[in-house]
Amino acid sequence: MLPAEASFFLLGFSPAAASQLHLSWPLLLPFVLVAILARSRRHLLTRAQIVWLIVGAAVPLALLVPTVIRYGFATFFEAAEGT
Repeated sequence: MLPAEASFFLLGFSPAAASQLHLSWPLLLPFVLVAILARSRRHLLTRAQIVWLIVGAAVPLALLVPTVIRYGFATFFEAAEGT
């Protein structure tokens, strides 16, 4: 079984990594919210888990910085308009 910190790292990493490959990344956000809400309702959510969630998302999102600088943030949503 994975430790909670590793799970939250992967939970943050997954939507951010998917945002680079496919437009379905917003569909993963409810899973992140459900995990946070479920752990917080049982008083199991710790600051370390939130930090690992943010670190997990920051790793792949940092790779998007050059794209955002060059083309702007709106380019992530323009592809959806053309379909």
